[in-house]
Amino acid sequence: MMSAGLIATSALVVSVLGACGTGAPPVGSGSAGSASATSGPPCVAAGPKVDLGALAYDQVPTRHVRTRAGWYRIAATGFLHGGLLDPPVGRTTVVWGLASTPPVYHSGPSTVSGTLATTDVVEGQASLVKLPAATLWFLNTYGARLTLQGCSPATPRLVPAG
Repeated sequence: MMSAGLIATSALVVSVLGACGTGAPPVGSGSAGSASATSGPPCVAAGPKVDLGALAYDQVPTRHVRTRAGWYRIAATGFLHGGLLDPPVGRTTVVWGLASTPPVYHSGPSTVSGTLATTDVVEGQASLVKLPAATLWFLNTYGARLTLQGCSPATPRLVPAG
């Protein structure tokens, strides 16, 4: 029989591991679809990388990006390494939505509503996603720093949030 202290400690470890981007990441509710790193044409990134910031699900987007319809590379950096619970390779789930529909964070299931789509991004690998011509916000489960780079002729441009 497990003691209450052991059960509480186990629940904390599972909770922390989930927050660190290990295991199966949650998918935002209201998501209209998902993207994968293997779909789409080969991408030769044409333009500079746009810094989308390092915002977790429970944060308010501080910058938006205006996109032309097309294929883009999303990459993530800034994962913690070396600690007892830090994974050797970081992984985060990225969600995005229209600037006209701000994200709503739901702490119980750790999800975000108001999203258009989602993709998983693994440290050291860019995920290829198809984005619409729109002004978008981006969040991710881990709070990793995200960059976006267009595949010609797609181009991203940062615009102020709000």
